[in-house]
Amino acid sequence: MNNLLKISIAAVLAGSMTSAMAGGMGGGTPPPPPGAAPTPPTAPPPPPAAPAPPPPAAPAPAPAPVAVGFTFDADLSGAQAGVISIATGDTTLEFAEDLSSMTYTLNVANSGTITAAHFHCAPAGEDGPPAVAIEVGTFTITNADILPVIGNEVCGVTINNIASLLNATLQGVIYANVHTDLFPAGELRGQIFAPIPQ
Repeated sequence: MNNLLKISIAAVLAGSMTSAMAGGMGGGTPPPPPGAAPTPPTAPPPPPAAPAPPPPAAPAPAPAPVAVGFTFDADLSGAQAGVISIATGDTTLEFAEDLSSMTYTLNVANSGTITAAHFHCAPAGEDGPPAVAIEVGTFTITNADILPVIGNEVCGVTINNIASLLNATLQGVIYANVHTDLFPAGELRGQIFAPIPQ
């Protein structure tokens, strides 16, 4: 074997040993020893936080109060109805300035059982037809609540909406009448006259 061949074999052996040593000293991750616990998997990242809910909507503004154009009131008594009774009562009418509605309050005390109540149309001392059905308490009526009074000689005016009811009231031909089981034709009556100054 000549010297050149010896040198070549020695170089090959040296390269093989160097590669083997590199592989065993850090060229890769050595296998875990027998019986070692497996490495746990990495936990996934937490899900993104849910977006914050939108702020609550602001409450709707309260409706503007209705401007009052005319206010009337009247005391009710058995004497005005032509009967003897200890019952008493009063009523107040407030007409909206735009005449779209009318709010009334009716109070009654010490009467028989109420069977009906109305605003009627007739001058004081006379009986006329009903124009609006009413009840004890405070209520608002509109044009749809009017009981039309047309061509009645006792009333003398036409009533078919809030505006015409106001016109009749201004003329003094509207009265409140409370009917009871004791006095079916009316135990209490109150003629409604000039408006209260505003």
